[in-house]
Amino acid sequence: MTDNTTDNKGKASKKSRRAYSRYIQDPVFVGLVVLVLLLGMATFYFASNANCPIGAAVASTYMESGTVPAGTGDESGNTGATGNDNTAGDSGEGAGTEDTGDKLLIYEFSEFKCPFCSAATGFNKNLIKRFQSQDPSYKPAIPNIKEKYGDDVAIVFKHYIVHDSARKAAEAAECARDQGKFWEMHDIMFQNQGNLEPDDLKQYAAQIGLDADKFDSCLDSGEKKAVVDADTRLGREWGVTGTPTFFVGGENGYKVVGAQPFSAFEEPIQKALKGDFPEPPPERGESVASFDSLLLPDGICTEDGKPIVRLFTTTGCPHCNWIKDTFDSTVKEYVDEGKIVAHHWEVITGDDTLTEEVESEVPESELEIYSTFSSRPPSVPTFVFGCKYYRIGNAHEREGDLEAEAQDFREVIDALLEELAA
Repeated sequence: MTDNTTDNKGKASKKSRRAYSRYIQDPVFVGLVVLVLLLGMATFYFASNANCPIGAAVASTYMESGTVPAGTGDESGNTGATGNDNTAGDSGEGAGTEDTGDKLLIYEFSEFKCPFCSAATGFNKNLIKRFQSQDPSYKPAIPNIKEKYGDDVAIVFKHYIVHDSARKAAEAAECARDQGKFWEMHDIMFQNQGNLEPDDLKQYAAQIGLDADKFDSCLDSGEKKAVVDADTRLGREWGVTGTPTFFVGGENGYKVVGAQPFSAFEEPIQKALKGDFPEPPPERGESVASFDSLLLPDGICTEDGKPIVRLFTTTGCPHCNWIKDTFDSTVKEYVDEGKIVAHHWEVITGDDTLTEEVESEVPESELEIYSTFSSRPPSVPTFVFGCKYYRIGNAHEREGDLEAEAQDFREVIDALLEELAA
């Protein structure tokens, strides 16, 4: 007797295979699949920043089109305080540097929707496991800093808004601070990053024992928006381009970008505790185009009387690949006219793409320039024009405007040439 069930299954299976074969041979269907994949890749690409940190990709990055701020402050590095410093004390209720005594201040620019920020705080277990799979010695920074250095340091939390949808969470933390429970709200939001709508925030406020009427009124009124915006502005003035970003000892202290392991903080903290800080950068000057500038005591760096223009990239960075041909072709016009000296260093391979020969190593003097003008850890692309005008990342990539990038390059080079001729 024939098993009709088995026979029917076989027919269905053959039909499915025929249908599958028909679909994969259909150019319209294949084209649609490719289009969806390309759109997904483009979304991922443009959702990332206009710069690539070298090393582990552990920062949620952002850069406003046309601006790469780099502020300076006094020798203490404690300038620009907005009055809402949240320090990690025993009670978690401290506000302002007056509560920190002689402690070393570690400023943390962070955002409650940033998964890397949550990992640095010790809450995003999945991301921490991923880092540990790459580096078994990885330990999240903040809990281990508190455990090892205790009363010697204080974490000063600053809001840095990358996603507009995270703004209310930042305001909620400030509303909780008014009732002495900033850190309780901080912790519960980092543990629930996927649920940070206003109704969720009000539930968390109830869970940590806040006065519901006071909290709801504070959150709904938006009264803390100015505080959050002030923190973000401060971050931009200090040169923050992604979250989390830490400053060990203040603005002119040691900058650590991303959810770096605890080990990356040990040397900066130990040096800062001994009063050993980096030399403060030169005073900031007037910017040109999308480039910030420094007032240099020794003037513009030159070779044979010509300003030196530099770009540092890596082949694996999509933002570098987006800009490098435009940079090379633009500066080559000035090189061919004998007006400037230019280098485009691929920092991993060591090649200068503006020369015919294939170099294998970036000279130490060039690496020192790169280290001076890039972030910590260093990022690409980093542009350095005349050792005076500089930028980390691309200014017009979000708009896909390569001509605007080229125009910025021309404006800065022309400004250097005018300054040298004056």
